[in-house]
Amino acid sequence: MKTRPKLLIAGRSKEAITALQEHLQSNNHQDVQIRHILNGHADPLYGLADLPDLLIVHVNGLEGVNLGRCSSAQPLYGHRW
Repeated sequence: MKTRPKLLIAGRSKEAITALQEHLQSNNHQDVQIRHILNGHADPLYGLADLPDLLIVHVNGLEGVNLGRCSSAQPLYGHRW
C-alpha cells in the first residue's frame, strides 16, 4: 500500500491556506497540515521537529522578498532548494 506524503501548506493568508487544505482533504489526502505565518519568522519550516515531505507556500506580491531570503539562506541538511 502506498503511503501519502505529509504535506505542509504555509502562508500569511489563513483563508487561502485553509481553502487549499480543505480541497486536498476532500480529495482523500489525509495528512495535510497548515501553518499560518504571522508577524515574526517568515521561514515556514522554522522550529519544526518533524519536517513535511512536501511544502506548499502561498505567497502574494509583497511576500516575494521573503521567498528570496529563504532561497539565499543556508541550505537545509546540505541541500539547496
